[in-house]
Amino acid sequence: MYYMKYIHDVGGTYWSMGVYGLPAVLIAVWAIDLYLINMAWFQRRYSALAAIDSLLAIVLYLPGTIMVWGVIRVFGIA
Repeated sequence: MYYMKYIHDVGGTYWSMGVYGLPAVLIAVWAIDLYLINMAWFQRRYSALAAIDSLLAIVLYLPGTIMVWGVIRVFGIA
């Protein structure tokens, strides 16, 4: 909050996207991971599950940050 209001108003929104976008995406990846770990195929292949988790985090990061940016704009936080 201090960064957004007092240091640099233009960069505040983009800074917030990075800070709040990744946890939102990681919650989604965690939920998908809980679903996949119950499948018998993934219980023996943790490396494949880790690769899918990493790929999902990368793929969902941009939509997650855009979603957080929209919420910030709608509620006028920054």
